[in-house]
Amino acid sequence: MSTHLPIRSLRPLHRQCLPFSPSQRAFSTTPTVERNLSSTRKARQSDPVTIAVATRYQRGKASSSQNEEQFRDVRNLPDDIGLVPGTFVHAPMFPLTRFSLKDRIWYEWKWIRARLTSWYQLRRFRQEIGGKPNMFWFSRKDRRLLSQDAILKYKALYESFAKADSKTISALCASGVAKEFQTRIASRPAGVRMQWDVQGEPSCKIVSNIAMPLELPGYESTGVHQVVFRIQSKQTLKLGESEESRKKNDQDSATTSSDIVEYFVLQKQFIRGRAKGWKVFGFTDFSTLKSIEETEEYARKVNAYQAA
Repeated sequence: MSTHLPIRSLRPLHRQCLPFSPSQRAFSTTPTVERNLSSTRKARQSDPVTIAVATRYQRGKASSSQNEEQFRDVRNLPDDIGLVPGTFVHAPMFPLTRFSLKDRIWYEWKWIRARLTSWYQLRRFRQEIGGKPNMFWFSRKDRRLLSQDAILKYKALYESFAKADSKTISALCASGVAKEFQTRIASRPAGVRMQWDVQGEPSCKIVSNIAMPLELPGYESTGVHQVVFRIQSKQTLKLGESEESRKKNDQDSATTSSDIVEYFVLQKQFIRGRAKGWKVFGFTDFSTLKSIEETEEYARKVNAYQAA
């Protein structure tokens, strides 16, 4: 039996960092244009919120009025808008040794600037929504507590995916991530049994901490706070068949053990100044020279479009 790690195939996130970019779906494994359009239409047709919005549209109301009415319902607020602009995850030492001196200096300067910018954005966001969220950079106790929470969610996410527990995944994750996991679970062959485990306690470190306000009609003091963790662990995945299938096929389970390093993203929403709980946003990768240039080019295009 194959020892392919289906859990591992869910990562990483696309590296677009500006909100509302079409390619920044968390845990996306295929481009947006390759999605099954018929299933998307069916889902929209069965969604009561979508039906209500479509009904108002058919009555001929102005688009600005439609948007204002749509956002009056908290259920319509997006919780999966991509990585916050300015998110920078510093690469480990080994990839950096391949850089030229000029590229290394440029990379470190971009990291320092991103760090200062994220601190400034988070401080401004705190002022806008009344002293929240916690900045985490300055309190060792707060960092430790948040890292412990990240590890618990990290373990619960993989354990739930291995057990095909869609209900727990929906409670843990933002909507886009949950849908991707549920799609993978639904496509899992019948009779396949998985058991995921981590050996020892994973090491966890905060590598990015940034917040961004969202300008939505009728929602002052609203935005998102994202924290990226570098989690290193030794994991074991046992892939086999159910008891009934194993009796028929007479095959043993296959076990794979690997040392894994992942960049795990948690997100907290603030709606009208009130904080919601931390949700799993997804996984990302460390910043590269190419990803930095692509992000800056995309930002220039957006700014030029908005200024036109």
